[in-house]
Amino acid sequence: KMENRPEPAVLDAHDLQKLGFSRATAYALLNRKDVPVITLGRRKYVNRVIFMEWLNAQSYSAGRSGGEAL
Repeated sequence: KMENRPEPAVLDAHDLQKLGFSRATAYALLNRKDVPVITLGRRKYVNRVIFMEWLNAQSYSAGRSGGEAL
């Protein structure tokens, strides 16, 4: 039986993969200059709420301009 666990406040590359991104895309996102990343040592994280807002903004702007979302 799987427990209901709260979603983490910050996401790492592994968490991004659970959201459906490939491993390569997850790491590429965490290395982008326009993604609000938190770096602790060599590990990179992104605040879940801020990332989802950023992602929605990317999807919206790509749909409006006809460009690529990521």
